[in-house]
Amino acid sequence: LGGSDLVAELKRVPDRERLARLAELRSTDAVRLRTPQLAAAEVRGLAARGIEIGNHTATHPCLDRCDATAVADEVLTAHEHLNELLGAPPRAFGYPNGNYDPRVEESLERLGYDLGFLFDHRSVDVDNSHPLRISRLRMNEQLSAERLETILSGLHPALHGVRRGLTGVR
Repeated sequence: LGGSDLVAELKRVPDRERLARLAELRSTDAVRLRTPQLAAAEVRGLAARGIEIGNHTATHPCLDRCDATAVADEVLTAHEHLNELLGAPPRAFGYPNGNYDPRVEESLERLGYDLGFLFDHRSVDVDNSHPLRISRLRMNEQLSAERLETILSGLHPALHGVRRGLTGVR
């Protein structure tokens, strides 16, 4: 809703403000979702074909912008929904926006998760990584060769850190 500039802005505000602004946007006819979400039958179909379905929270907040109650609710609500939908609890978690927060890890451990994926483009020593803090690389069909080269070079985390320092965007 609202484009990439708004998305970047909403990643910097407390989650209560993000939710209020999203509700305001949804109440207008001026903004439409660009991509529909998967229906329950589609999610079940993916799981039936061997695709692992993991938790990514209920409303996709930057969890480090949430209070402790919201963090626990986001993880638990999505966990329970997926458990009911699929007949088995999810065992993997993708941190929205890749933002690690130790409060999330506590919830994941309590719920029995095996894996947690960050979005930090770091090269990983798999033997020494924490299973609830696994680095991941984001690539899609729109990724330019130059950006892919930067990601694979290992420079992306440093460049992203500089950008965060200059703009406050995570």
